[in-house]
Amino acid sequence: MSKEAAATGIRPGGDAAEAENAVPDETAPESSTAVQTIAELHRRHPDLEIGVLFRKKNAIPPVLTGLRRLGIPVSEEAGNPLDLAPGVRVILSLLRLADHPGDTAAAFHVAHSPLAKTVGWESYPAWSPEERSAARRALSLRLRTQIGRRGYGPVICDYAQSLLPFSAVEDLPRLERLALSAYAYEARGRFRVDDFVRWVESRREAEPSQGVVRLMTIHASKGLQFPIVVLPDLDQRLEGQPPNVAADRPDSGGKFDWVCAWTDRDLRELGVLPEGFAGRFDRARHRVIRESLCLLYVAVTRAVHALYMLIEPSRENEKRLPLTWAGILRAALVPPEEDRDPPGIRRVPPGTVLWTCGNPDWQPRREPSSGTPPAPSPTPAPIRFPCRARTPRAVQWVSPHALEGRDRPLRDLFRRRPRRALDEGSVLHLWFSLIAWLEDGVPDDRALQDAAAAEFAANPELIQEIPRLSAEFRRLLEGKELRRLLSRKTPDAFLPRPLWEACRPLDDVEWVVWRERPFAIFLQDGTFCRGQFDRVTVAYRAGRPVLAHVIDYKTDKPTGAASAGIDAASDDPEGRAAFYRPQLENYRDAAACLLGLSRDHVAASLAFVYRDKVVAVGDPDASG
Repeated sequence: MSKEAAATGIRPGGDAAEAENAVPDETAPESSTAVQTIAELHRRHPDLEIGVLFRKKNAIPPVLTGLRRLGIPVSEEAGNPLDLAPGVRVILSLLRLADHPGDTAAAFHVAHSPLAKTVGWESYPAWSPEERSAARRALSLRLRTQIGRRGYGPVICDYAQSLLPFSAVEDLPRLERLALSAYAYEARGRFRVDDFVRWVESRREAEPSQGVVRLMTIHASKGLQFPIVVLPDLDQRLEGQPPNVAADRPDSGGKFDWVCAWTDRDLRELGVLPEGFAGRFDRARHRVIRESLCLLYVAVTRAVHALYMLIEPSRENEKRLPLTWAGILRAALVPPEEDRDPPGIRRVPPGTVLWTCGNPDWQPRREPSSGTPPAPSPTPAPIRFPCRARTPRAVQWVSPHALEGRDRPLRDLFRRRPRRALDEGSVLHLWFSLIAWLEDGVPDDRALQDAAAAEFAANPELIQEIPRLSAEFRRLLEGKELRRLLSRKTPDAFLPRPLWEACRPLDDVEWVVWRERPFAIFLQDGTFCRGQFDRVTVAYRAGRPVLAHVIDYKTDKPTGAASAGIDAASDDPEGRAAFYRPQLENYRDAAACLLGLSRDHVAASLAFVYRDKVVAVGDPDASG
């Protein structure tokens, strides 16, 4: 076995005093001595696994980034954090502004990143404080509106796409996984942006191919061994940060019988504490140091063939050895220089090798070859498994829209609504999606016509009908039931009575509206469901959804039922509700899955806009 302890500086070859006062160059982590040492070991032993062990997790990202930039196959134990990529971090800063427009640190990050141009903040640094505050509030509203209407997945995909030209090659997979994670998060049923940011920051994503250089904490390495171990994080204090409290017990296995708020040593030496407390503090401190030394023992015993320990050089103004693992190594391995050092100081210049043991040019032992090819091993008997029914190669998926009229007669399957009626219905759906609540205002005719013209520019015949349709849309909004449905004052007007009674009182809930919200999820039966809600109102209490109401607009006109694919006898709203029931039941399942609600807490209604009629779909006895 080869063991080596080397003194290294923040900047190799530099002056120790300069190294102490210098700010580490975070833009070039690949130039650090630890990264260069690990890279050289990998080049010399490309087939051997290297364990790089740290005391604290926050010391891992710079080394991980540096090794990646040098092309070393590396992975962090339990996966790598998504927010290691600068592009992911700036997107998270942008999302923080959605819930916290007063977060000036996040705003500074966004304004000095490539996203500034995307959000229209190129001149943000030159704006006055009032203008910056107004810009943050406007961006917060815009982000929440985008996420509410489109969902996390499409919104984050757009921002990640704008960052691709500015991202390093090694960061592109993390941007892609962030976008995929955003789609997956929607199925968790939590829609506070803060929750999503914390969820991303806590995630560890496995790399497509795990590297032979593994970075982890010493605690995570317990029970593992590596051919080569590197310890680059030895300059942490033995005691760590001062605790909030000190605790003591009679023996190592007994119960704690004394707890006191932590007091600095200077105060303890003044004698202000009761008699016996000083000894208790000393025992608590010694226990922490003993546990720290046990952790160092765990680290040095993970190596099978070679152990490399890296410490920082000493400082010129040192008065005593630091109380760190590095200080212990210096005390044990560096002989004192009586003519230069104060008592107890062991100075270590940059680049000095303090101690070596074993052969520095070691190689793992290999069994000598006998020169005779090994005898072929007997062919094992094949293992036969019992046959099972073939499973479909593709996942079964369904679109709610395809389920409407599932039980209609065969002769009606080939009947379709006229193309013009479908196009006009699409225009009305677009305009309804522009309304959150009637109290917030309805776009004027010019805004309605501009939105339709932009959406249906490829259909000139439909464009000519837009003025007539906008007038018709205004008339539809005068309907009594439709106004109750879209009013903030009566969001629960069409809820089934059992659901209303189960969730009341509803005075303390916050209503959130989804409009034209796309979704793609796996339902509980394993079916992959993909579609788009017209409108969903969700009631939140204390940040958690308690009920949801799925609303589907139907633009069928009262006459011409046969052309819509159903019998004329079913031209009344209740008959139409039976026709559309399978579609709405599928929407209920999807909304329940997205929000984490039971199906009983999701209502569904059809809004027949030309009849001014809202019909509940579901349990016939549940209407109220």
